Amino acid sequence: MSLIRLDTAGALGPRIEPDLTGRSQEELEAIAAPFPARWLFEPEPGEPDRVVYLFCGPGGLEVGIRDVLGLQLDIVGVELNRDASATATTAGFQRITMDVRDLDPWNPALRWVRGLIVTAPCQCWTPAGKRAGQDPRNQELLLDVFTMAFEATFGHWHDSGPCEWEGECLICGNPDWDGYSGFTGPLLTFDEVRSPIADMTDERIGLIAEVLIWSLALTAQWDNLRWLAMEQSSALPESILDGIREELWSADWCSAEYRVLDAVDYGLASRRKRVFLMAARHSYVDMEALTPKEPIPTTTAAEALGWPEGIRVNTRGVRKTAGGNCWSADKPATGITSKIRGWYWEHDKDRRFSLDEAALLVGFRPGYPWTGSRSSCTQQIGDVVAPPMGCAVMGALLGVPWEPPLRTYLAEIYNHPAAPVAANEKKDTVTMKAKLTDLKAGQKVRAVGRDTRGHTVTREGYLVADPMHKTAAWDGTRTKVIRLHVDPRLEAAPTRQNWVTTLPEWEVELLEAPMPDPIPARAPDTEQSTQDEPPTVRPAAPLIGIAGAARAGKDTAAQALAALDGERTWQRRAFADPMKRFLYALNPMIDTVETAEPDGLAQEVDKHGWERVKDFSWDLRGLMQRCGTEAGRTVLGEDVWVRALFNDLEPDAPTVITDVRFPNEAEEIRKRGGIVIKLVRPDQPAIREASHSSETALDGWDFDAVLENTGSPEELGREVLRVISAHLNGKLEPVPMKG
Repeated sequence: MSLIRLDTAGALGPRIEPDLTGRSQEELEAIAAPFPARWLFEPEPGEPDRVVYLFCGPGGLEVGIRDVLGLQLDIVGVELNRDASATATTAGFQRITMDVRDLDPWNPALRWVRGLIVTAPCQCWTPAGKRAGQDPRNQELLLDVFTMAFEATFGHWHDSGPCEWEGECLICGNPDWDGYSGFTGPLLTFDEVRSPIADMTDERIGLIAEVLIWSLALTAQWDNLRWLAMEQSSALPESILDGIREELWSADWCSAEYRVLDAVDYGLASRRKRVFLMAARHSYVDMEALTPKEPIPTTTAAEALGWPEGIRVNTRGVRKTAGGNCWSADKPATGITSKIRGWYWEHDKDRRFSLDEAALLVGFRPGYPWTGSRSSCTQQIGDVVAPPMGCAVMGALLGVPWEPPLRTYLAEIYNHPAAPVAANEKKDTVTMKAKLTDLKAGQKVRAVGRDTRGHTVTREGYLVADPMHKTAAWDGTRTKVIRLHVDPRLEAAPTRQNWVTTLPEWEVELLEAPMPDPIPARAPDTEQSTQDEPPTVRPAAPLIGIAGAARAGKDTAAQALAALDGERTWQRRAFADPMKRFLYALNPMIDTVETAEPDGLAQEVDKHGWERVKDFSWDLRGLMQRCGTEAGRTVLGEDVWVRALFNDLEPDAPTVITDVRFPNEAEEIRKRGGIVIKLVRPDQPAIREASHSSETALDGWDFDAVLENTGSPEELGREVLRVISAHLNGKLEPVPMKG
């Protein structure tokens, strides 16, 4: 008999490893049912992440992901209501029309699922319902179900060696146990987990437990699940939210946070307050990413619907209630519920809401394919997750910029400004649509398009060059596009940092405002100076990042640049600076420079400096790599050192960063108007840990310049100065770098 092994995750559920070799399509579909048969196989590189969405409704959150945020995910939704499923299917979303509780979270087709979304019905929690969820007895039963969900997936933790119940314990009392600690694995069935729900006064209360049943099952079985999002009524008690978080933490999820959000703060034309819980398996959730950088304009119901001023909407007929029975359309609408089917203008009982009007108030474009009777459709509209909230929440959770695409979407459906307008321009600026072919350098515009990374952006400012006609990749195909260079400064040069690429048939907003004298049209070119002396660099505060393998000469280049540039005082920084301060404060024991006895890192650095200690200590470079990457970027988030560095910079000082190692570091530099140079040293000696991700993550990245370090430090510094000059004068093109 084989030994009994305990584990932590990825091997705790019943092992479901079907033999797929030689199976027909019909057999594969039977194994995966009701999920797609293609999900039985590992996704190919570049394929969108697979996501299971429980209680998904008619597709509001998915509209926010696909149509607003512009993010491609392979989402399969589970929804019991046939009309809601039909609505979503017609809108292009995948649906399984079943009761969530009839599905198996250990279906082998779910092995590669990366995300889980749960938006369970909320009627039992809200004041609009009977609020059975607020009953303390029901809450106590629900928390018991949470605990049992953990027992049905991870089981109990057992330390190494005999426990206090030796002789009675089924683990340490078993002679085949290997003696190591870990979780026991499942001790209950999912039917047993759900059994206390029968004692609740409303079984819908128990549906929220599916968020733990599914997330814990997927984590315990395969451990490929990376994130979780949950939406629920803002009346959900904090004790329930905290109970969910505690079980996730017990399963070694890194973070789980929640926040109550009102959709009116995200531009919606109606109030819609919900609590959102966001969790990440191996990183920290940045809840501050949910806050817009600039306030999003408030939209009234009348503005959204094109109604005249002074309209009041009756929601309760002739009944007299404490809260009144009307609301003013000159404010954002009250929370939309299924009852909107009977709402009407106070002075005109025959003027009721169309489905498109009701849906527009919760953030849908007109024409969304609502399916079913009018009552069924308004029920779907009342229950749905508003698309703007899907965009903001999923963008914040997945680290995708959500504010620009949301503003663009709101500009389309509500005629919002697509970008924040400066306070001193709000009264004097008038906008009109303009064709791209009619634009000239010097005009002030607001343009929506794509930046150098393919992200949707909105740029407002002056055209610093005439529109450029190009052929470029767009959604996977080569097509004709128009590139605009838009910058807040009229005197700016056209660069990669201020371009926006659009399609020829698109329009931009022409901002009629007092304009400075026009400037001559300019366009980027790739010529570089051939003079022997470094060209004059324009007065500015440039930001330069230097990448390259260890010992490629990054610090040498920065020192030479500072010595040769007589116009500026450069601040030299590194993304490793805050990480070094972290290690210094932690003060781990390391090999010492002068003796064979280990000592604290801080004491060694104080005596000999970082570079000497790093060169002498066999394990310090590896320790720094692990602290920076495995511990820092993986556990605390990939931007942990980026944020720490830029929070400490003098913003108006020329800056050179000497250790760009990851794409997000390089992209942050470019986003701030800087450039990234790669140094290559042909005779560079091999180093330990050369295969570590910090040494290889930028392989294949498109740098702004690639320089060979084959001469003296002075020659290297002059080459860096030439690159800076070309950048500031708009004459620098990116250099593709392979391998």
